[in-house]
Amino acid sequence: IEMELSSVLRKHSRTIEGKQQLIINSFAKALEIIPRQLADNAGIDSTDVLNRLRKEHSAASDAGRWMGVDVLCEGGGTCDTFLAGVW
Repeated sequence: IEMELSSVLRKHSRTIEGKQQLIINSFAKALEIIPRQLADNAGIDSTDVLNRLRKEHSAASDAGRWMGVDVLCEGGGTCDTFLAGVW
């Protein structure tokens, strides 16, 4: 959910001018620390995982809405967390 929030906030920050844009963008970047740390703790390359997650969450459809870090590494570092039952 953190990557989805980050994606929405980044899109919203592009519509705002001034310092508020920087603040919202920085908060969106801070939300990405959670999946990065999960990937690092699981021994997965966090840069690859974050790039995959950004790609999934930036897609026009809602298919990537629930994509998150797969700590079991069954899906290459990402999985649909809703289907996996991750709450």
